[in-house]
Amino acid sequence: YMLLTQDGVVLQPGARSYNRTWMRDGAMMASTLMRLGFFNEANDYLDWYAERVEPDGLVPPILDTSGNVYDGWGRNIEWDSQGQFIYAIMEYYRFTGDREFLEKHFDAVRRAMTYLVRLRERTLNSEYSEKIEAGERLQGILPPSISHEGFIKPVHSYWDDFWAIRGWADGSEAAEILGREYLAGWAKTEGQEFRNSVKASIDKTIAWKSLDYIPVDADKGTPDPTSIAIALFPTEARNVLSPEILDRTFRSYYRMVKDRDAW
Repeated sequence: YMLLTQDGVVLQPGARSYNRTWMRDGAMMASTLMRLGFFNEANDYLDWYAERVEPDGLVPPILDTSGNVYDGWGRNIEWDSQGQFIYAIMEYYRFTGDREFLEKHFDAVRRAMTYLVRLRERTLNSEYSEKIEAGERLQGILPPSISHEGFIKPVHSYWDDFWAIRGWADGSEAAEILGREYLAGWAKTEGQEFRNSVKASIDKTIAWKSLDYIPVDADKGTPDPTSIAIALFPTEARNVLSPEILDRTFRSYYRMVKDRDAW
């Protein structure tokens, strides 16, 4: 089905009236295709997308299948694509061991990491949250976005943060593999500082709202276990979550599903 909805080298997320591709969907589809042995299709798509990473490091969250950058809603308020792009490049290397591929795209990976720093600097500004109740919960995480499609208005979405954690981990690994020791050290430091901020934000949001579950955003403390699940796989960001509250989050969700099935 994924190959059926492919348009040239472009992986599209469905057969609706799409003439666009999202890095959000494309990264996961490429990873899935490689698990099934379709390495050329993943390679072609990632080559095509990497050419469109912007000079400042912004990974366009949406591209038209023509190759043009989509300029509509979401263009500058979806931040998960930064981590997803880095993850997708490293996924290809993990499956194939193709060092030449990794070398070819490392500059785009480096720029994507640099853009993550720029995004984080917005919320580290001392004036950013000083007039917001419990505003310290917003410090050092990524700014508001609509990447998590459960929100109409942009929010500080942990979905983006989990993907950024993965991006920092994969970016530092790529630098190590290619012998960029300085960049590997820089990425590890930035990644650790970012993880510390995300963990502090989640803990402060839980305390602020008196929650007994992991929230999906720092604005309202919204429950959404299906989105928190990406902190376990594929982003492997579990260490920023309280084990006890994480356990309660999914036990409560499981009970809700069982109760619904009994209706």
